[in-house]
Amino acid sequence: MTRDDLVVGGAILGFFAVSTASLIACGHAFPAMHVWRSGITAEAILGTAIMAIFIPAFAAGRFSFGYLVSFSLLSAVFGFVWLSFFSAFDYPHAIARWAMIAALAAAMIPLMFQTCRSGGPTCRKRPSNALRCCCWRRPSPC
Repeated sequence: MTRDDLVVGGAILGFFAVSTASLIACGHAFPAMHVWRSGITAEAILGTAIMAIFIPAFAAGRFSFGYLVSFSLLSAVFGFVWLSFFSAFDYPHAIARWAMIAALAAAMIPLMFQTCRSGGPTCRKRPSNALRCCCWRRPSPC
């Protein structure tokens, strides 16, 4: 692991800490929107801590569009896992949490580690016309 990988891992851990603090603060500021049960906050913190298993994937992955999408999905699943501890709805919460974590893992693998290049705009070295500069080339096969 390089120093940059440790910085990325630390930044994501910091994101988790700030998100947890924000969710707790919002729960206290807007009690009608958040169902608080005594003693469940510690359980929710430990339950969302399992999301730290994804940090090595972000440290190993190269920055790309898939990286951004994966981080957005991680944020959404993190929020879902947190809120599912406080949900008053009648469904199997633990199964829903693990299903979301599994779906996140299944989505992140191709998004973060895709090596196929798709076609994008390319410019000729000496375009004869400024409008012809951005031409689309065919996508190369994977």
